[in-house]
Amino acid sequence: MSMDGIWTFVIPERQGGGVIVARSGKLYGGDIGYFFEGKYTEADGAVNGSIDVTRFNQHAMQSVWGDNAAKFQVLFQGTISGMTISGTIQRSGVPSRFGLTLTRRADLP
Repeated sequence: MSMDGIWTFVIPERQGGGVIVARSGKLYGGDIGYFFEGKYTEADGAVNGSIDVTRFNQHAMQSVWGDNAAKFQVLFQGTISGMTISGTIQRSGVPSRFGLTLTRRADLP
């Protein structure tokens, strides 16, 4: 299955989550405080990518890394299994890595 579609994501360890739209190797999305733009590759049931994260809501809670950074990049990797992707997410330059679960919610037209 192609990753193209609308996905929700959850980072259980940090009670974070949001929405991601994937299409043709590009990612767009956000949560209550940040918007995301990135890219991904798929091969043999695995997905890897990077996302540029930009803060837009100064009144929202901190990032899942516990700060109010205006902009940062995250790297992710995961395994596609049916309608879910299970993997990890890590902020560039920060040793903390968190579990990540994405759930496919809709196809794109």
